[in-house]
Amino acid sequence: MKKMTGFIDEIASLAGVRGRDALEYTMASVMFELTGARLLSTWSVAPRDGDIGVRCCVTLGSARCEHCEVTSCTLPGDNVKPLDSKPALKTCYETKRHFRARSGVCGLHRHVFPVANGHGVVRLVEILRDAPMREDEERLVFGLLRIYRNHLGINDYGDCDDLTGLLNRRAFEETFRALISPKLGRKTSPFGPLRAGDETRGPHLAMIEIDLFKRINDGFGHPRGDEAL
Repeated sequence: MKKMTGFIDEIASLAGVRGRDALEYTMASVMFELTGARLLSTWSVAPRDGDIGVRCCVTLGSARCEHCEVTSCTLPGDNVKPLDSKPALKTCYETKRHFRARSGVCGLHRHVFPVANGHGVVRLVEILRDAPMREDEERLVFGLLRIYRNHLGINDYGDCDDLTGLLNRRAFEETFRALISPKLGRKTSPFGPLRAGDETRGPHLAMIEIDLFKRINDGFGHPRGDEAL
């Protein structure tokens, strides 16, 4: 009963989160704890020079493996790696199925799970453990990822513009309020703990204005204006 109560509490913490980055971090934290992972990373799928790339969004834990040694928690960055450089992620992405294998030099067991929407695989969750997952543990991960995928869909519906798919004004204002909140310490961000050295880096704000856009609507019609946007 105590274990089940703890599990329900973890799910409740995931269900109460708003914002894509905060949701990503909370989902990773819940899954890391419930699966007993040595290392857990979430990867977003992104275009890269006409090809497919992956960007590490959150990493939790510590493990020495064939490609890196990662500790603590990393925050989203701009480092997009080619999907071809990550064979396990590539296999999971292409097959859209759970991938499992023993992980080379470090000897840990690697599991990679896809998160897909109507457009294809949008996230990959990589878990390294001392022992392979049991069937019930795999079902647990699939259940958590269904909850996560549904929350992503809800966030997209409420926070994204229907035409462009970009975040709308409400989502911007919520993120901006979180960034300037005095409740955040120097070693904390709206998305979780900062990496060592990142506490000195402040947020950046950039604005883009499309000059004379009304001329497109007036001269070519609103459908052409929508295409331009």
